[in-house]
Amino acid sequence: MKTPLPMQQLIDALSGEDLFHAACDSMAFWNAFQWEESPGWETWHTPAETIARDQGVCHDFAIGNYYTLIAHGIPESRLELIAVKLADGADHMICAASDTTGEYILDSLKQEAQLIDDCRDEYVPLYGISGSKMTVYDSEWGVLAMRPSSQSSQWVDLQARLAKE
Repeated sequence: MKTPLPMQQLIDALSGEDLFHAACDSMAFWNAFQWEESPGWETWHTPAETIARDQGVCHDFAIGNYYTLIAHGIPESRLELIAVKLADGADHMICAASDTTGEYILDSLKQEAQLIDDCRDEYVPLYGISGSKMTVYDSEWGVLAMRPSSQSSQWVDLQARLAKE
């Protein structure tokens, strides 16, 4: 993936920041893009596509946060894109990130990262994707199954487009 200039400037600005502050700054960057109307789950946009379109939906911003934190040096094994249901039943996607200081949720509906223990009850998890693994969750965040992420057509398509950038 070639990093778009605005994203590279963000990554450079994150230098030396701990996970919480890097997550909050990343969220501020991605949350500044316009929300797209009538979102669909068919296409998950790469960070470059979201920047070029100057708009996106929750999964585009979660993906932006995911790849920003990878570029900041957070190992992919400490990150996860999680599809959830909100209290009103709406589909939503968040990014989870963890290090020795805690596990955080980056949610495009919020202004800053939150400790997962402070907001876990706001979401009903469906599945999470990180690298080559997909985790299927029960409604209490318990793991029901582990599968290869290649079972998600959106993830496979996203990875193919990232490889071409």
